[in-house]
Amino acid sequence: ADWVEASFGGLEKHIRAVMHFRFGVGMIDTVVAKYMATIVGYYIVSRPLLNLSDAKHMAASHKDLQEEYYRSGRMMLQMAQAVGRLVLAGRELTRLAGFTARVDDLQGVLEEL
Repeated sequence: ADWVEASFGGLEKHIRAVMHFRFGVGMIDTVVAKYMATIVGYYIVSRPLLNLSDAKHMAASHKDLQEEYYRSGRMMLQMAQAVGRLVLAGRELTRLAGFTARVDDLQGVLEEL
C-alpha cells in the first residue's frame, strides 16, 4: 500500500507541475497577445507620423495628421485583437491535437480487443 501512496504522490506532484507550467504559458500568451502586440503596433504607426521631414507630412495640416494617426491606430488595435485571437486559436488547436491523439490510442486499443 506504501507504493500506491508514493505513486499517487508522484502523480499529484507531476499534475501540479504541469498545471503551473500551463498557467505560466497562458499568462505569457495573454500578455504577448494583448499588450505587446498593441505596443509594437502603436510604435509602428507613430514612426511615420513622427518623421515630419517626410514630404507627405510637410504639406499636411495638423488635422490631417491627427486623422491619419487615429485611422492607423484603429487598424493597429484591430490587428492586435486579431493576433490575440490567433494565439488563443493556436492554444485550442494544441488542445484538440491532444484529444485527437487520445482518440487514436483508444481506437488502437479497441482494435486489439
